[in-house]
Amino acid sequence: MKINWGRVLNAGLVAEILLLLVYEFVVRLYGRGTASTVIVIGGCFIFMLVGALWAGRKIESRFILHGFLVGVVATAYYVIRSLPVVYDGEYPMNYWLAAVYGHTPKLLGGIVGGYIAGRLKKTGNR
Repeated sequence: MKINWGRVLNAGLVAEILLLLVYEFVVRLYGRGTASTVIVIGGCFIFMLVGALWAGRKIESRFILHGFLVGVVATAYYVIRSLPVVYDGEYPMNYWLAAVYGHTPKLLGGIVGGYIAGRLKKTGNR
């Protein structure tokens, strides 16, 4: 079977945009710090998991690959969006450290979401 790029792109972009909106809301309430870090790590995982579940609704195979690609699309969107800030030297923390603790949960959330979508499809709950 082929990769359903439309679902992958939509799920990755929507999940990342929703994550950024939630993050900005939390930062405005509590400021940058522990709360925003927890939101980033937990939110990355959960939003990509839900995005991969949504992407997996209309596919028949390669669920884990589709989930992983949802995380890759979200990561690519974030990297492209933040490049001007990084090049200007205005990024608030070490960019590579942020990439490790911010993007790894995205990939893992997508993989887990793809796995769950595959299991749900196999048992007929979808």
